[in-house]
Amino acid sequence: MAMASVGQVGPYLVALVLAVIAIVLTHRDDVHTSRSEDDYNRAFCASVGGRTEVRHYYDYPGGRGYVVLDCETDTHVYEGGLDKRSSLDSVQQALFFAHLTGKVPVVVIYDTDGKLGKYEYRIRSVCEGLGQLRVLCLFR
Repeated sequence: MAMASVGQVGPYLVALVLAVIAIVLTHRDDVHTSRSEDDYNRAFCASVGGRTEVRHYYDYPGGRGYVVLDCETDTHVYEGGLDKRSSLDSVQQALFFAHLTGKVPVVVIYDTDGKLGKYEYRIRSVCEGLGQLRVLCLFR
């Protein structure tokens, strides 16, 4: 599959492909459980009918590498993370996954404290700046 550059795709890329975000909200009762990011990713991926831990290889000038997607469907690639600083990299990961697969990128942030914190805010703001924003709220 040939990869299109941003310059080749132009407005189409911005309108249809650039980052969307899903903020997954959990009940406050769930805040004190020991659910891991992997637990949330598996549950979310099952809810959208996706496949977890999908490996994609890519070539770069110095060799060959691979990435592991948190969740992938026929049309979307999802990168999930907790509402922590470590999730700031999620936007880059989702966009790179979209570049590799040609699918729509989605960043899923699992809200563990029931509020829009500084990391959710930062990620949402970046996604809004890149293009289309879609918010999906799931309550458990």
